[in-house]
Amino acid sequence: MTTRRQVLGLVPLVGAAIAASPSIARSQSWPTRPIRMIIPYAPGGATDIVGRLVGAAIGTEFGQATVVDNRSGGSGNIGMEQAALVAPDGYTLVVSTIAQAMNMTLFTKRGYDLDASFAPVALLSYYAFILAVNADLPVKSLDELTALARKRPLNYATSGNGGAPHIGTSLLCNLANIQMTHVPYRGSAPAVADVISGACQLTMDSPPSLLPHIRSGKLRAIAVTSLQRTSDLPDVPTVAESGLPGFEVLGWNTLLAPAGTPPAILDRLHDSTARALAQPQMKERLDQLGASTRPMSRDEVGAFLRGEVAKWGPAVLKSGAQID
Repeated sequence: MTTRRQVLGLVPLVGAAIAASPSIARSQSWPTRPIRMIIPYAPGGATDIVGRLVGAAIGTEFGQATVVDNRSGGSGNIGMEQAALVAPDGYTLVVSTIAQAMNMTLFTKRGYDLDASFAPVALLSYYAFILAVNADLPVKSLDELTALARKRPLNYATSGNGGAPHIGTSLLCNLANIQMTHVPYRGSAPAVADVISGACQLTMDSPPSLLPHIRSGKLRAIAVTSLQRTSDLPDVPTVAESGLPGFEVLGWNTLLAPAGTPPAILDRLHDSTARALAQPQMKERLDQLGASTRPMSRDEVGAFLRGEVAKWGPAVLKSGAQID
C-alpha cells in the first residue's frame, strides 16, 4: 500500500519532471524554422565552402533550410561575437577556425571566449597549409629558402595580421633562425597575387588558395605544414622532414553553437553532421579542397579546441603580434 509519506516524497520528482518537460519537448520538435549558420569570413573561402556543404546536408536531413550568414571582419571576431550573443535555442550555429584559437591571445579585447561562450558540435575538416614561393625565386626546398633568407631580404605575404599563415610563418622563422618581413593583406587573393607578381617572394596559405597557381606553374610549392605529405602534393616534403622536426600547422573548421544550447539539440546536430561527413560525395568534395575529416565526439571537439588555444598562445606571443 502506498503511504501518504511516499506520495509526498514523489512531489519534488514530479515537479522537476514537469519543469523539464518544456525543454525536452522543444528539443524533440526542433527545428521548426530555418537554421542560421554564421560564417565569420567572406564568401568563397575554404571555411565558407565547408560550412555551406555541411549546412545544406543538415538542412536536408531536418527538413529546414540552413541560411548562411557571412559576417567577416576582425579576424573572424565579428561573426563569433554575434554568435555568442544570440539565444541558445539551436537556431544559430557558427563555423570556427584555427584563427579563433589564436585570437584568444592575439586580441586583448573581444566579445567572446572560444571555450566559455560556445558549445562544441563537431569537427568539420582539417588541412595542411602550403608554403609556396614565386616561380622565379631560385629556391626549390626549405633549406634553399632559409639559405637565401640569410643572404638577402625576403618578404612573405599573408591573408592578414595574426592569422594562421602569419603565426605559422613566424614560428617557422623562429625555429629556422631566419628573419623575413611580414606583409599582411586583406584576404588570400591579393596576397597570392603579389607573390605571383614578385612583389613578395613567398606565402603560406590553404590548398584552395594555392593549388590552382601551383598546378599552373605560377607558384612553386616547397613544403606542407602537416606531419605527413598530402595526397594533393605527394612529391612536396613536409616542413618537419625538411629540417624542422615536429613542425605542424593545421587549419581546421569546427561547428559550434552558443553556450547553453540544449544538449539534446547538440547531440542531434552532432549526429547529423557526422552522417553528412561520412558520405562518399562529401569526402570527395573535401579531398578536392585539400581537406580531410575524422570522427570526434562533442567532448573530444571541446578538448581539441582547448588544446589549440594552449598550443598557439605562446607562438602568438613570440611573434609579437597583438591587436587591441
